[in-house]
Amino acid sequence: MKRVNIITILVVIFVVLLGVLYLKNEQNKELSFIQNQIKENQSEVKDVNVGSYYENHSIENTNQEIVDKNIIVKHQWGVQFLKTDQWDISENSDEKITLKRFYKGDLSDTLTIDYFEGEQISDSDAKFGNITYYYDLNLDQWMSVGNTGVGDDASVYTTSAKIISYTKDNFPIFNGVGRWRTFIIPLDHSHFMKIKITGSGDVKPLLALIKTIEIK
Repeated sequence: MKRVNIITILVVIFVVLLGVLYLKNEQNKELSFIQNQIKENQSEVKDVNVGSYYENHSIENTNQEIVDKNIIVKHQWGVQFLKTDQWDISENSDEKITLKRFYKGDLSDTLTIDYFEGEQISDSDAKFGNITYYYDLNLDQWMSVGNTGVGDDASVYTTSAKIISYTKDNFPIFNGVGRWRTFIIPLDHSHFMKIKITGSGDVKPLLALIKTIEIK
């Protein structure tokens, strides 16, 4: 009986290890995919020519913090970034910006930029689980807490956060878990931006926008 119990325990451990290895492999595939996308779109970001754009456009503060036509300045957030002419601002509050793009009169894509304050930030999805990012002062690094599986098979893990890229001013970029492409950008240890694009499936505008984010 004891031998059977030991074998059962070993089998369970083996299955759990296989699950962890599979998860890490999938995460590495996703990370590689995103990094390749960002690299492929860097040429598009360079075409925006952020420095030249700022030099040739006057910056005027407004109540809605919309500066010029395509420069968005968020004083409370401490950042500014660019959008292209294709995107219209449909919402601009202290905690949220919503950009919409239309194609032949119909809504094509929506970019949502949320601002959060707190010691950590989370992203969740009914299908893909959840993930939380926070800065560990003792380890002096960003950490992530996530879960695998559902119900009785669910397990929680904590590991060093994977930085997939950086913004124009070197803010780290983390990946969310939503079925729609989502990025999380910590502005410091307790202020965050969460940027998500929904609609047609085209993520290039999102990748281009995050590369223009800089300190205001």
